[in-house]
Amino acid sequence: IMTQSAVSQQIAALEEVYDSILFKRRGRHIEATAEGKALYDWVVPIIEAVEDFPDRFRSLKNLEYGKLVIGSTEEASFVMAPFLAKFPAAYPLIQVSLAIDSEKALKEAALHDHFDFIVADEILDLRRDPSFQYQVWGENSFSLITPSPGVGQRQSKTISMEKETFLMHSQDVSLRSFVTKFFSIKRSLPKRVIEVGNIGTIKKMVEEGVGISILGEQSVQAEVQAGLVNRINIKELRSLKRKTLVLLPDNREIVYSAWAFRRMFEKERKTNPGRGR
Repeated sequence: IMTQSAVSQQIAALEEVYDSILFKRRGRHIEATAEGKALYDWVVPIIEAVEDFPDRFRSLKNLEYGKLVIGSTEEASFVMAPFLAKFPAAYPLIQVSLAIDSEKALKEAALHDHFDFIVADEILDLRRDPSFQYQVWGENSFSLITPSPGVGQRQSKTISMEKETFLMHSQDVSLRSFVTKFFSIKRSLPKRVIEVGNIGTIKKMVEEGVGISILGEQSVQAEVQAGLVNRINIKELRSLKRKTLVLLPDNREIVYSAWAFRRMFEKERKTNPGRGR
């Protein structure tokens, strides 16, 4: 409990700091001025927030609420999808958002605290950025997809690359590095290459018989199962495995919500090894 003298000293100190008269004094009666009332309206929410901080912090640690902001490359987002579906059920009060962009753009944004972590695909023969911590989340195989049988009367089990139009992802540096490696191993190049900006358009163009393509296995799984495209098994492609990586800026500790998401991923991968591959 503060004495009247101590209160008067605090008021005088505030008035000196803000160079304003905060109270009108009429004998023993004190009334707040307009400036005093404004200061009160600003300060009360801050005091209440400070008083509420211990309970809110405990709730945060218990993952009762919060947010999770993830950056992902386009192909890696297909690896993320099953876990993004499960996470809200386990932690309904945590708001989740996912941004899709190139690895370069995602890294730049993460260094400015725009993401809790990044999920990206390995790029062949590229040195890892020392500004980030890396963790391998799994491996993703590749699929060579062609139009379904009947579209252009295509053979379903064999392919001659030299006669084909190949649809190449123009933005995915990781995918391009593995496709180039595949052409090198096979010692064969397509008749022509069409640059396409995203996976959805590539798959649609394959469905329409425009050409063939190589994409991550998980990104074409639904279309293959639905019979919209045909998957051809090629020995040289089976030997290529691409790592899915989690990137966290080197100078940052992982937030609780991101830790919970990664824990769910690790648990699922141990119980269901096929998931995340």
